[in-house]
Amino acid sequence: MRYQHARVVLTACLFAAAAAAQGTSGGPNPVGYEPTGFGVGRFTPSLAAAEPQEQDPYERRSIFQEVHGDFMNRMERYEPMISLGGTLLPNQRVNHEAGHYDQFGYFADVNLPWNVSTDGYLLFGAYYHGRRYNFVEMGPGGTLGDETLVAAGIKLGFGAFLDDNWLIQVETHPGAFTDADGGLHHEDFDFPSHALVTYRAVDNVFVKVGARYNQVYEDAPWLPLLGFSWDISGTAPSASVEADLGGWRLDVLLPEHVELSYWSSGVTGWLLGAEIQGAEYHVRTSAATGNQRDDVHIQEVIGYLGLVHRFNDYFSFTARAGAVLAGDYDLTTGAAGYNRVEGALDQGFFAEVSIGFDF
Repeated sequence: MRYQHARVVLTACLFAAAAAAQGTSGGPNPVGYEPTGFGVGRFTPSLAAAEPQEQDPYERRSIFQEVHGDFMNRMERYEPMISLGGTLLPNQRVNHEAGHYDQFGYFADVNLPWNVSTDGYLLFGAYYHGRRYNFVEMGPGGTLGDETLVAAGIKLGFGAFLDDNWLIQVETHPGAFTDADGGLHHEDFDFPSHALVTYRAVDNVFVKVGARYNQVYEDAPWLPLLGFSWDISGTAPSASVEADLGGWRLDVLLPEHVELSYWSSGVTGWLLGAEIQGAEYHVRTSAATGNQRDDVHIQEVIGYLGLVHRFNDYFSFTARAGAVLAGDYDLTTGAAGYNRVEGALDQGFFAEVSIGFDF
C-alpha cells in the first residue's frame, strides 16, 4: 500500500527543517508572526523598523515583516490558521454499480507558523479528517456495510527565503489513514509531503514549482507541482481586515487546484474553483473468520462556488457548494476481494462549511 520512499521523504523534510532553522536563526526563544491575511499567516510591515544587529525575538519578527511581509501577503489568498468544519455528499453513485451512498465528513486543520529568523520560519500543525459512508444497497447483493475512514496526523515544515524574491517551503504530514478496525497497524501510516519553490516575477505575480507525494492519484503518488498566483488588482493586503482594499486574484497549483476569487474590501471573498481531493486508506475486518485486510482508494474532483467572510482579524466563516464533477473509487469491506465496489463517480452535490481562527 505505502511506498517505502515516503519514509525517506519524511526524514529529508525533518533534516531540512532543522538545517533551515540552524542556518537562519538569530538567537533563542523564537516567537510567532502576526496572523490573518491572504497567505498562510499575516506578515505585515512594522511601523518602526528594527535594527538588524539586535537579534531579540521581537526584532527578528519585525525585520521579517518589514522585508518579506508584502511577499507573504500576496503569494496566497487568505486561509485561517485553524479550520473546523464539515462536508456533505448526498446520494452519490459509482458508475455501473447498483445502489448509492451518503457521505458525511468532518475535519480539523491546524497550521501554526513560528518565526525563527529574519528570513525563515518553522511550521507546526495537525489534521483530523473523517469520512462517514452510509451505503444503500451497494456491493454484491447490497451487502456493503457502512464504513468510517479517518486520516489523522501532524504537520511539520519550514519556509526559508533565499533572497527577497525566492521562497522555499517544505512540509510533511505523517499520519494514519485507516478505518481503525482492530487497532492501528504499521500499514495504516503514510507520509504525504511536498516541496515548493515560489519566485516573485513581478510585484503581483508569483511562479511556483515543486513536487509532492500523496495517494490522491492511485497510480501516480509522485507528481510535480506547477502553478502561479496573480494578485490581479495589485492592491497589497494591509495589517487589518478593515483597511484591506481587496480585489481580484487567481491561484493555480496543478494538479491540486485552481481558484478565482474576488475580495470586497478585504472582508468578504467570493470563490470560484475546482480541486482534487482524496487518499488511500488501509481497512480490515475483525470478523471471527479472520482479520482480513485490503486498501480503499478515494478520489473526488470538486467544482465549487464559495464565500469567505472575515468578521474580524481573529474569526472567519467559509462556505462552499457545488458538484462532484468526476472521481475514482475503489471500496471494500476489508475482506480481500470481497464486497468490492469500484469505478468512476457520477456527478453529485457537494457542500462544505467551516469556521476559522487566527491569533
